[in-house]
Amino acid sequence: MFLKSLTHWINKGLELFLVVCLAIMAILVFANVVLRYGFDSGIAVSEELARLLFVWLIFLGAVLATRQHAHIAFNSFLAKRTPTCRKILIAISSLLMLVGGVIFVIGGWKQTLINMDNSYPVLGISYAWLYGTAIVFGVGLVLSTILNMWESITSPTGFPGGDE
Repeated sequence: MFLKSLTHWINKGLELFLVVCLAIMAILVFANVVLRYGFDSGIAVSEELARLLFVWLIFLGAVLATRQHAHIAFNSFLAKRTPTCRKILIAISSLLMLVGGVIFVIGGWKQTLINMDNSYPVLGISYAWLYGTAIVFGVGLVLSTILNMWESITSPTGFPGGDE
């Protein structure tokens, strides 16, 4: 019960963060286009900030999609299998995703440390903010995958979300 409530609020927080990122990106890019073509000026930080927000949007969106089972899946293939076979196939897939998540955490950590002293020319912040997304993504992917695998194993149908 507590875990479901916690994941619900984390999902809502991620959704809100993604909406805010997208809104800021849209406003920055639109304002910059209007200023550039209408007034021969612009917002200096808009390109760098929009790019940074886009990276965070993509990676955190992928974590949210993993948790909500929104990624492309072979559900029609799984639906024709027995619940035990489904659980085995989902466990194998989940283990591969866990390996990928760990690789992201390790690689992201290394890149963050390497780029800690480098900074964006206009924003002036460290590139660690860019490479840190890999760490957050890897941790989020690992946690989401573990929860999805647990739901699949404990579900009578073998599907993480229940009946498919």
